[in-house]
Amino acid sequence: MDKGDEQAACNGDQHEADPIDNMDENAAAKEKLTAADPNKVKFTSVNLDGYDGKNGEAKVDIHVTQTTVGMGKEELLKYANEPFWVRLRMFLFIFFWVAWIAMLVGAIVIILLAPRCPPAPRLKWYQKTAMYQVDVETFKDSDGDGIGDFKGLASKLDYLKDQNVGTVMLSAFYTSDSDTDAIVKHKEVDSRFGMLEDFDELLNQLKEK
Repeated sequence: MDKGDEQAACNGDQHEADPIDNMDENAAAKEKLTAADPNKVKFTSVNLDGYDGKNGEAKVDIHVTQTTVGMGKEELLKYANEPFWVRLRMFLFIFFWVAWIAMLVGAIVIILLAPRCPPAPRLKWYQKTAMYQVDVETFKDSDGDGIGDFKGLASKLDYLKDQNVGTVMLSAFYTSDSDTDAIVKHKEVDSRFGMLEDFDELLNQLKEK
């Protein structure tokens, strides 16, 4: 057998196989995917460049079925005009405003009936400002003898005023023995702190401040 006969035999075998392939494709196209599948699949042959679609090309068309959940607009309008739903909406509308007005009135009544705050107590003079206790002996020395005195205290009154001090309490400054608390003369000031005139001047400046 020459080469021409072999080629013709091969071509003949190929043409004989084509009907079988076409039968398989047609059977596959007609087979259902699933019995309960709502989506439809359609196979169609594709004609490319004048061919009749025998080379296995196919076009698949999938039709997806959409299911609607709930009621549509027309159904809603149908139920919206029913007497039951109309009365229910009216009841809820009236109930809302009645409840809102009741809460408003209740809040106003609570404010009006709430107990008033008690008036501020009247304070004593010593309760209105700060009090500062001064040890005259160690506070301020004006003459350089190492002991505080009335003039040294008087020179610091502006400082005490800046500290919002309204009352100054002095330590014992009367004539005493070696113990400063052991006062022997209640009408004389200790000479270490100054004269009685210095004390009177300190009192006058304290009253002015």
